Amino acid sequence: MPIIGLVDNMHRLICPHCVKSIEVFGTGGVEKASKDFNIPILARLPIEPKIAEMEDKGTVLQELLEHNTEWQKNFEYVVNAVEKTLEEKLVR
Repeated sequence: MPIIGLVDNMHRLICPHCVKSIEVFGTGGVEKASKDFNIPILARLPIEPKIAEMEDKGTVLQELLEHNTEWQKNFEYVVNAVEKTLEEKLVR
């Protein structure tokens, strides 16, 4: 299976009170790997307390369909990239 891209998981924390971004783990690692290995960054998934809460309740999929979060939008980029790659492989 080819590597189609990188996902910067837990890229930053989105404060549940003020919605500001907090760089928790530093920056630059995924960018360096992307450049060094010539692999695109597909998405940057933030740490969103709302997502963790949904996961704890077991309702993440249902609630993601009802909420428009940054995490959801970025995750959709990953899904779309995987779908595109699989479609290209099936066409060959």
